[in-house]
Amino acid sequence: MAVENPITFVVVGFSRNCAAVHSLSTELSTAATAAAKTLQLAGVLNRLVDKGIVWTYNNTMMNTTTPRKKRADRNHIIYELRVQGGNYIGVTAKTESTINKSVLARAAKHFYRAKTETKNWLLCAALRELNSKDEIEVLVHEVIRGKAAAHKREVELRRQLKPTLNTDVRGD
Repeated sequence: MAVENPITFVVVGFSRNCAAVHSLSTELSTAATAAAKTLQLAGVLNRLVDKGIVWTYNNTMMNTTTPRKKRADRNHIIYELRVQGGNYIGVTAKTESTINKSVLARAAKHFYRAKTETKNWLLCAALRELNSKDEIEVLVHEVIRGKAAAHKREVELRRQLKPTLNTDVRGD
């Protein structure tokens, strides 16, 4: 039996049956016989080692969660709400896709809280008298990058405009 590629044949034959390597070793060249003996030894070790291996994925990185650092440089919007002849100056983060949507969402939140909570703030009392949040007039004064800078500028605007519906006058 002539073998064109004895190494490939030995590997294939060896993985199926160790006895095939011994019976064919007489027909193979001296180098192929040495390779067959090496493969036979490796196969014995392989069988011992393969049975002990349990293949798993590395899940250690998924066990710990690293908290994200909150951004300090996001855009903040200083806005004015005009309700029932009074005005309110506030600041909110730009959370929506546009500045106008963010301010309208904040005005809606003011309206919702005024209707559902029992706060005695001037803004809440004025908002409770409205029938719809659409009656709130919303003006955007400035867009400022960074929370601290926005709150500082809000205090300056409150000092200048003297809004009638702001109850919290910290910094004034």
